[in-house]
Amino acid sequence: DTADAAARRELADERASAQRESAASTTPMPPAFDAPPAAEDDFAWFDAAPPGDPVAPAESRAAETPVAMLDWDALAARVADCTRCRLCEKRTNTVFGVGDREADWMLVGEAPGENEDKQGEPFVGQAGKLLDNMLRSLSLERGRNVYIANVIKCRPPGNRNPEP
Repeated sequence: DTADAAARRELADERASAQRESAASTTPMPPAFDAPPAAEDDFAWFDAAPPGDPVAPAESRAAETPVAMLDWDALAARVADCTRCRLCEKRTNTVFGVGDREADWMLVGEAPGENEDKQGEPFVGQAGKLLDNMLRSLSLERGRNVYIANVIKCRPPGNRNPEP
């Protein structure tokens, strides 16, 4: 029907015009919040220090079993021994993950904080209490059909956002 085709063309033209206007008037978004000033224990050394030794070339790691071939315990051990980035320099513990390894539910947090680094477990302290309450409201609980992990396994200095 020609009326439908005309309506579709008009809608497409409006969308294209709106996209052009949006692209022409993009301004950077302000940060969501200002980070508090760094305290001495916030690891200013991390950003100020020159980069460490580069990661070993692939040929020197060739003997390592590929990560996809590892079982849970071997993967946890590999993570605990990892020194491929500078986050390992000040960690107390790696934060691998906890819970039911065959769970239907997997929760993934961003980076471990100070409490997680101390205990080696994700979502502890106030965040852990909140998560446990949220799970309970869904008739779930930590360790029973739920696995909890973080995207990265070491605490970034000063609890900052993880960056390369």
